[in-house]
Amino acid sequence: MKKIHKILVTTIIIIALVVVAIIPSGVAFADQTCKTNKVSFYSLDEENYPLKNGFVISTHMNGPVYFEKKEFQLHGAKPDTQFILYREIPALKSFIGTSWLYSGTLTTDKHGNGHIITSLSPSDLIGLKILGITQLTLTNWIYDGLLEEGGVPAYKTDELTTYFDWKWTP
Repeated sequence: MKKIHKILVTTIIIIALVVVAIIPSGVAFADQTCKTNKVSFYSLDEENYPLKNGFVISTHMNGPVYFEKKEFQLHGAKPDTQFILYREIPALKSFIGTSWLYSGTLTTDKHGNGHIITSLSPSDLIGLKILGITQLTLTNWIYDGLLEEGGVPAYKTDELTTYFDWKWTP
């Protein structure tokens, strides 16, 4: 009886180890469904807009509540300044008349550090879904002042392509 019990326990342990080895880890699965990009900001005028480090992390959860989250950070930028965040998406100009989309504001402290997280729901992007757009090329910009009021471009990222997985949305 003890021998049968020992064999049974050993078999269960072996099966569990095989199952764990075959199933992909949660991180790998998350990367397949939640596309994440990190792009660095750079200064367009180092004399007036210094920058030690800055970046935006864009995560596409593509879910029914949160479709996208963007985290903007500046370190060692122009201190005590309220900046305006924009995304330049050239492909949208023919649909909405402009390629510029307002994304929020970011305020730096006395050390030039600033941080903001923005999010979008699927309803914010319903037009893209209706048009069948599954990818967009865009550039993130940070302006000192509103673009339409003569704001000055201070920081920007390189162009990147972002992808939409509409099957996860209602």
